[in-house]
Amino acid sequence: MLSQNSSKLNYTYPTDSSSGSADLGLFSQLLQMVDGDWSDSIHAICSHIHNHFSALGVSLSIYDKIYNEFIYVSYSINAHKTLKEVGIDINVNTAVNILTDIYTKNTSILEEKIFTGTELKSIVANYFNNDKVKIDRIFNEFNLKAIAAFPVFESNGTFTCFFHVLSNREINDSEKTKLNEYVPQLNVALEIVFLVRKLFLKATHDGLTKLFNHKQGEILLTREIDRISRNRDCLTVCMLDIDDFKKVNDMYGHRAGDMVLEFLGKFLTMKMRKSDIISRYGGEEFLLVLTETSMETACRVLNRLKTLIRDHVFTFDSEEFSITASFGVVEYNPDAHTSLDDLIKAADEMLYKAKRNGKNRIECS
Repeated sequence: MLSQNSSKLNYTYPTDSSSGSADLGLFSQLLQMVDGDWSDSIHAICSHIHNHFSALGVSLSIYDKIYNEFIYVSYSINAHKTLKEVGIDINVNTAVNILTDIYTKNTSILEEKIFTGTELKSIVANYFNNDKVKIDRIFNEFNLKAIAAFPVFESNGTFTCFFHVLSNREINDSEKTKLNEYVPQLNVALEIVFLVRKLFLKATHDGLTKLFNHKQGEILLTREIDRISRNRDCLTVCMLDIDDFKKVNDMYGHRAGDMVLEFLGKFLTMKMRKSDIISRYGGEEFLLVLTETSMETACRVLNRLKTLIRDHVFTFDSEEFSITASFGVVEYNPDAHTSLDDLIKAADEMLYKAKRNGKNRIECS
């Protein structure tokens, strides 16, 4: 249960939609390892709808409502040079990114409706950042006149599934009934996606905070270290620990403690970028990896987080209380940090220093 004072959380660290919080690259690899023709079945359904509607293209997307991200896209689209010329070279990854980018600017794409006229132009303009040349080519050469969004499995509490039909003609609402004919076959194939997703999250995420777990956090940090070793980018690592967390459990009970941890998971996810790595490292300890970020910039960001955490008021069983957090921060240096353990240890030492120096503070190496 979050406090009504959650409106205080009004700072948003710039987001980057290119990287999903649930490591979609790994999820996609796991899906590809599943035997069977489920993927071909989904693509065949998209192709059949594409032809049946005489459409420019059709896609099926799955959006995870808990983790707030697209996890799967299958599509069939006309091979048209105009798309490549305006910067759309369609594959699964770009399809996910296209939908993510559009959804960020216009959440109505996951509503049951038919987009034409001004709404359609707004969607296209948002995607192409108001580039008039590209927008004109999509409408004039690709001849896009409507995008119809049709939901399937509307009762699913975890996932939102939508067909998006791109057309060079206006589509009638009545045509939704035709799409329902595909649902039984689709259900069998999508059960594979849902099952793999469940197993994937169980293996890589903390169930309470919905953040990466200890192991996955270290795996992703190792991957990031390998990447910046080639690219020479900045990388800053932070260990965050809730101050006097035991007092929360002792005074208000473990359910109140769980509420605090759940809040912090949502808070960090909302306030940090998609490209950052956030994991629950221990009981009340969190590993934060700020990619392509210098120590100076990281400390400014973390200071804002520290202040927002301090100012937040929790309400539990009519009792109000607040918490603070301490931060230990280190910028990756390949000469000083020759292993992952060295890097984590250096951040831990800064965290212990913050605790010794009074808590509710940031210590940087």
